[in-house]
Amino acid sequence: MAAIIDVANLVPSLWDFGSRLRKDFGNRSGFLHACYFEARLNLDLLDSVNPDALEGAEGTAAFAELANCLETSALLAMVAGGDRGDYNKLVKFLAKYWQAPRDLVEEEVKDVLDNFSFAARKIEGLRRISRVACKEGGILTGFRLKVRLANIKSALLSISNCLRDAIAESED
Repeated sequence: MAAIIDVANLVPSLWDFGSRLRKDFGNRSGFLHACYFEARLNLDLLDSVNPDALEGAEGTAAFAELANCLETSALLAMVAGGDRGDYNKLVKFLAKYWQAPRDLVEEEVKDVLDNFSFAARKIEGLRRISRVACKEGGILTGFRLKVRLANIKSALLSISNCLRDAIAESED
């Protein structure tokens, strides 16, 4: 119950954060840079992890720490939306540069916004799973950490590539 209350209390501050980031969209680069930085930060973290060492690591403190180090503030701000006019312009602008992740076979990822949503949901889910797994290691069934991290990495790479090209155009 406390977790639900915490999430409910977080929504207004997340909304404010997203609104502030999107106001920077007036020059386009503020919000784009924040999202790009976050995607690159997460990719750098995931690139430093040995995927073969992840087998059976779901219930460890290292797994929980890894999950908690992944950032989602800018991704969530993108997904949460805001002023629909500006938001739709941003999504259309990014759609010009978005390419579907090559190795991510998820029917729910159809466009740039779905990709942002997918990455944010998978990271947020991983955080919650890590808390449960560390308390009760044998509770997870069919959970494949290596596959999940590979999917997150693929989505983040697609976001990063899209934003890199969008930033380049917005600064010309």
